[in-house]
Amino acid sequence: MIAISQFTTLPLMFLSSAVMGLRLAPSRAGNVAARNPVEWAVAARQAMSAHAGWSAIGARLALLTAVALVMSFLATWAFRGYRRSA
Repeated sequence: MIAISQFTTLPLMFLSSAVMGLRLAPSRAGNVAARNPVEWAVAARQAMSAHAGWSAIGARLALLTAVALVMSFLATWAFRGYRRSA
């Protein structure tokens, strides 16, 4: 389980601005970062640090909440299917 988590989390982290600014990365990394939930969290944190408006912060946090709810639903659905098969 830890290997699967690291297999998905590390590439998402390296394709966000958490490690390196997107201006220094190739343009395709910027295209991936726009759809990357880790980048949404990093952008929300940067907006909070810069004292940006709550609309920028709220939009990123709403996207993160939506992704978390969908993933929670899928995990619950998969676990119930696993329990039925065992």
